[in-house]
Amino acid sequence: MDKLIPSEVLQEIGDRAEKTEPVIKQKFEELYSQWMKFRQSPRIRFSSRPGDYRKDNSFSGMVELGSPAFPLIMNKICEGDFFCIYIVDEIIKREGLLSHSSPPSSPTLSPLSPSLSPLSPLSPVSEQTRAKEMVLQWYENSKKTEKGG
Repeated sequence: MDKLIPSEVLQEIGDRAEKTEPVIKQKFEELYSQWMKFRQSPRIRFSSRPGDYRKDNSFSGMVELGSPAFPLIMNKICEGDFFCIYIVDEIIKREGLLSHSSPPSSPTLSPLSPSLSPLSPLSPVSEQTRAKEMVLQWYENSKKTEKGG
């Protein structure tokens, strides 16, 4: 993924992940480790159904952490774990971070938070491309939010 995302963006996302509230960071890492073990089972590892990756309490726990865990999730995506986009998708739905002012084919970011717009499931893009776009979109919007714009 490092060739897809500029190195300065990767560095800043890594820095933000390091600065995440310690309680959230510890809980996320614990849940993420459990989720990785779950994903290693043959039934999940060889599944072509994205929903199968969500069928574990550790996944639900990471979703429960909400948007404060975004820097940690984005960092995992930057490290190559594209399945983390499913966590982001669920947080977006749960927290209502998607702006509905645009047509469904071109959702926009909520101006109130460093949020994301899931790409249409009908979009002919790979999970890797979707992950890259999600990281860049979150990064750009979070920069705008920090500047108050």
